[in-house]
Amino acid sequence: MPRLTNQQYLDRRQVVLHEWYDEDGGSLGFLHVAEQHAIHRYFATLENFTPTQALEFRDKISVDHPALPQIAGRAYKNLDAAIHFVLPEPAVTVPGTRKQRNIRVSMVAKAEPDYYRLARLLLRIATDPELKNLKAYMDSMIKR
Repeated sequence: MPRLTNQQYLDRRQVVLHEWYDEDGGSLGFLHVAEQHAIHRYFATLENFTPTQALEFRDKISVDHPALPQIAGRAYKNLDAAIHFVLPEPAVTVPGTRKQRNIRVSMVAKAEPDYYRLARLLLRIATDPELKNLKAYMDSMIKR
């Protein structure tokens, strides 16, 4: 795949930012989690960059992680396909009703881990005597 021009990078970044902020993740939910993370890293979705800063970031991350532009490019190709592809909604019957309803579930990965929740989880595991054994905790989470 040919290298992106600066303008193509900025245009694609705008599309990703639109999907992330204006569409609440939108079509990103159709991508694998690893593809979502590659897009977040390469297009810096959490940064409020000017175009010049975005291009400087792109140059730096391309040097630091030489495979990332290709990985993110492939992921963007899948994102673009998801944006322009309308999936037929599956019809399911919700228990207790007679009507068919369309329900679609997809996952959108956060650009960064929720460190507050992670810290709370680790503190709970460390302080709760019943949760000292992480395996027992995970087993209890599965049974819920």
